[in-house]
Amino acid sequence: MAWGKAGSDTLTTTANTVSVTGISANDTLQTMSHITKSSSGNYGIYARYNDVSSGSLYHGRYETNGTTDQTYQANQLYYMLDNGGGTAISAGDFFNVSYTVNITTEEKLTIGFTNFASGTGVGTAPKRNWFIARFDNTSDQITSVKHFDEYGTQYGTGSNLTVLGSDITPAPSTPAVPSLMPSLQSPSVGGWVEVARTTLDGASATIDVSSIPDKRYYMILMDYTQTSDFSGLHRLGNSSIDTGNNYHNRQSTNGGTTAASQASYLRVDNGWQSGDRKFAVEYIVDKTNKEKLIMNHMVRSVTTGASQDPQRSEVSSKWVPTTASDTISKFQMMNGGTYADGSEVVVLGWDPTDTHTTNFWEELASVELSSASNSISTGTFTPKKYMWLQYHIPSSTGSANNYDLRVGNNTIDSGSNRYAFKYNINGANGDTSVPNQNTLKLSFNMGSGSEWSFGNVFIINNASTEKLFISQANRNNVSGAGTAPNRHNVTGKWIESTNQINIMELFHQTGASTLGAGTIMKVWGSD
Repeated sequence: MAWGKAGSDTLTTTANTVSVTGISANDTLQTMSHITKSSSGNYGIYARYNDVSSGSLYHGRYETNGTTDQTYQANQLYYMLDNGGGTAISAGDFFNVSYTVNITTEEKLTIGFTNFASGTGVGTAPKRNWFIARFDNTSDQITSVKHFDEYGTQYGTGSNLTVLGSDITPAPSTPAVPSLMPSLQSPSVGGWVEVARTTLDGASATIDVSSIPDKRYYMILMDYTQTSDFSGLHRLGNSSIDTGNNYHNRQSTNGGTTAASQASYLRVDNGWQSGDRKFAVEYIVDKTNKEKLIMNHMVRSVTTGASQDPQRSEVSSKWVPTTASDTISKFQMMNGGTYADGSEVVVLGWDPTDTHTTNFWEELASVELSSASNSISTGTFTPKKYMWLQYHIPSSTGSANNYDLRVGNNTIDSGSNRYAFKYNINGANGDTSVPNQNTLKLSFNMGSGSEWSFGNVFIINNASTEKLFISQANRNNVSGAGTAPNRHNVTGKWIESTNQINIMELFHQTGASTLGAGTIMKVWGSD
């Protein structure tokens, strides 16, 4: 199966609803939305699945700008809340990327990230919102997603909602070989496609990517090493790179409170150490005559070895071009230091008008437990440099339900002091460091001992460097919409520096306990 377009809706006039209907059966969904405002007054970004509004079947947890988590139960899902629980937005555009598990007989679990411009102009810092939610429907798959406003304010012309599905069927003629890129059956439209790339051939002060075609959404993968002490920063541009004071960043480091500042660059990481390996996944929304909104998640190895846990940074930013009609065609990593040979930036794009049938992310493994077991393995697959893992655990039995991940090359590595990680649960102020481990913990027991869990993990998988992981998970706590889910943020590393990952194992920490039947693991990758 391959990622592809499940549906997209772009408003051709002002309206207070944007929706995607007729979504086909997909185990997981990725949603991108960009909402602009057309008139004065407050507006809200609410969402419903399958247009279900009866009862209080949605329960969410969120934080804004690094504040203490808040929870809610309602007849709708909130994509943007302030830290006091308010839903009103007075000015500025809205950009969201979220992931949802969509199994018919299970609660639907969502992990989402929102950047709200919080007013127009570069002088206003954007707001960051990190949320999870559950939709208490265990009889239907999601076939429609709707954003709507209850304040009576119209969404602007051009506002867009896009849904990608993980299981859009490849053309029958496509060989079932993981190393071959699947193409989709016409008139299906593919998922993320590579539109530009720069790989350094020798050390350089910058990593410059040019000739980026105009797309509504970008997904940018950054894999880089510093040969001198400096932070990784980047800039954007159209005919030329914008070096002016036209950017505003809001950054959180290692789960701490956020700090906002106007600058002449976009922040990526938080470190200044020579030889430090870093990996970042960034999303950008790009529309003419609109501010460009950016969300970035980064992990850095700091120093090699399992005694050093990795560090992380999360940044929500905006770029306000001096020429409002400019769109992005140039990207530059910079900051007065030197990037090592082999450092790379890959730009993926997706646009509602796209007609391509190819994908950057090709399926490498897809497995499902037919009966309860303590673990589930992908088996060996063709390794790729960039990898994306999603998993869903529908239920489990026993106590201490910590869900762990191990990886390896041909065999699973369970050796001592081979992993290190840092974790945060429900937005605690500051991450917890866990060095010198024999596993990576993806989430921790918080409920009754039978929690459903959905996780999304990005991995950089270079053979000659430590493997870095960016993981987010939503655990339902206990079944039923009356209990808020718990969110888990983990950054980790596997210290192997000779071989690539070509096998993964998800397992229950307690040997006598099991992962439920129907547990799934899906792995996509690309070089």
